[in-house]
Amino acid sequence: PPPPRPTPPAITLRYSGVLGSSGSRMAVLYSGEDVILARIGDTVEKQFRVLDIGYDWVKIGYVDPQFEDQYQKLRMGP
Repeated sequence: PPPPRPTPPAITLRYSGVLGSSGSRMAVLYSGEDVILARIGDTVEKQFRVLDIGYDWVKIGYVDPQFEDQYQKLRMGP
């Protein structure tokens, strides 16, 4: 059988909310105690990419092409 597919890195970001209007939304993310503001298409922490931003969620994918079809939807939370 083929070798198992590699596992993407864990997304440890937390989603706190959104800033801006529907045409220029920015996700408010936390990495530990650091606040990160990111728009759709922005790279975060060199390995994650913001794919979409909703009111109470953000869709985070991966920069690495081997994981391009994988993502996580982070819900707003503490």
